[in-house]
Amino acid sequence: MSLGTARGTAPQCRSDRQPLAPLGAARIDDRAAASRLHANEKAMGASASDFGSLIGSFHGWPRRFELKTRDEATRCPEVLQQERPSIGNHLYGAFGRDFGTSDGRRVMVAAISAGQWTALQKACGVIEAIAELQKTTGLDFTDEGQRYEAREAIAATLEPWFAARTYAEVVKTLDANRVCWGPYQTAGEALRNDPRASLANPLFERIDTPGIGQHIAAGASVRVPGAKREPIRPAPLLGADTDAVLHDVLGLASGEIGRLHDSGIVAGPERDPTVSRA
Repeated sequence: MSLGTARGTAPQCRSDRQPLAPLGAARIDDRAAASRLHANEKAMGASASDFGSLIGSFHGWPRRFELKTRDEATRCPEVLQQERPSIGNHLYGAFGRDFGTSDGRRVMVAAISAGQWTALQKACGVIEAIAELQKTTGLDFTDEGQRYEAREAIAATLEPWFAARTYAEVVKTLDANRVCWGPYQTAGEALRNDPRASLANPLFERIDTPGIGQHIAAGASVRVPGAKREPIRPAPLLGADTDAVLHDVLGLASGEIGRLHDSGIVAGPERDPTVSRA
């Protein structure tokens, strides 16, 4: 699974609608979008300090999109009696998708607002081609919902432009046109190259997990004013709490617990596969 960040320059994202805080999603999905938008609405302008906003964050989400996705997420199963099908990496409700460059990198672009849609067409030099596509489909791409309806055809129109250019060339042109975009990263790329997925971000710590060793881990993204951030605790070994559960929750005596261990019905941390392999 690929993870990425997407960004838009502030002037563009503020051009015609009030921006919301970053949204995080590895595969952009309206259910995740609705919950993240709702949860982060009051965090507008805050720095992206949690892992969610690291992997797939866009700036400039319009309120109308928030309400639409929140409504659609519940309306499909309740009213239409069906779950919404998987749409891959397309952005639900407007146009957005990842594209590959000639040197093997990928970028994610989004065109939700009218300004973002115009900027994307201009940057990729497809204004005339998109106009012709509108005639062919009979759709009006000034409406984000109709852009979503034609998402496959629009993506096919844009793909050659990205495929013919290096990542550096794509970045330069997208930035020059103030397109809402971002690097589309694997988890490994993010850990190697993005300081937001490093110890420079207070969300992350290096911990020592029994049976695994040292590794970077993400703590809770919630920050409570006045409350001290607690250290991240490593995951316990399998069976570490077996005896406590049997005694404290089920009320078994020590002899009964011992017989369960002896018969192999339950086990303690010594039977954790990571310990056994060591």
